[in-house]
Amino acid sequence: MKAFVQRHHDHCPPPVCWRYGAGVWNGHTLVGVVSVGRPVARMLPQTTWVEVNRLCVDRSLPDTLRYKACSTLYAWAASEAARRGFDRIITYTLSTESGMSLRYARWKPEHVTRPKSWNSRSRQRTDKTPLVPKIRWARDLKAARPALQD
Repeated sequence: MKAFVQRHHDHCPPPVCWRYGAGVWNGHTLVGVVSVGRPVARMLPQTTWVEVNRLCVDRSLPDTLRYKACSTLYAWAASEAARRGFDRIITYTLSTESGMSLRYARWKPEHVTRPKSWNSRSRQRTDKTPLVPKIRWARDLKAARPALQD
């Protein structure tokens, strides 16, 4: 999976680690992958939420082979998170990306982040992703509990 992300993701390197992931195939051709891990933002719940850290497809393939690959991977990631007992799943897109595949998979935009560097005086880092606003998308996984009857 790391090699696929390294070759095909537009603006991020492969994630360091993940909880689970999957790929979408068309016959013998790997079309796309998804990796799901803990939320990167440390202020978010680390044990009840998960985050799609990477999702990418091979854009060199014809559109007909990639058709609905992203929305299928997002839907699968949410379904698997629910099966594993998580309350919520999130991901981020660049503000310049449409998020259409997330909408198809029934995710909702909920927050726009400010561009922020990972570099600081106390911990020198090189930014590996674009410093632009990002949209946080989410999907609640726990069914609403019915109200108690009197």
